[in-house]
Amino acid sequence: MIDVIWDLYQQQQIGRAGERADSARQAATDLESRVRELEARLDRACLVTQSLWELLKEQTGLTEERLLKKFKEVDLRDGRLDQRMGRAGPVDCPKCLRTVSTKHLRCLYCDTELPGANPLL
Repeated sequence: MIDVIWDLYQQQQIGRAGERADSARQAATDLESRVRELEARLDRACLVTQSLWELLKEQTGLTEERLLKKFKEVDLRDGRLDQRMGRAGPVDCPKCLRTVSTKHLRCLYCDTELPGANPLL
């Protein structure tokens, strides 16, 4: 009798493991799809960026040196030279002096526009 109960328990465990494996397979498939989508978007963004840079060079005479200087300047805005578009840390609202994240354009407490807030981040 104990053998039958043990076998039933084992079958139940095997069934649960199979369900978890199916779920993991589906999650992996979903993530692979998302990665492909993000890679395609990144490729398009790179193409647009390169096209815009070439137009700017043709129309304004800007140089690679000036671009690299601006690149470094923008990179350092978050205090780190890491080739990432980071967010600056929290700031104090100039009006109410409460601490607010720079991801907001306006103070959450008094609605004052925040200096240095970046609407694109």
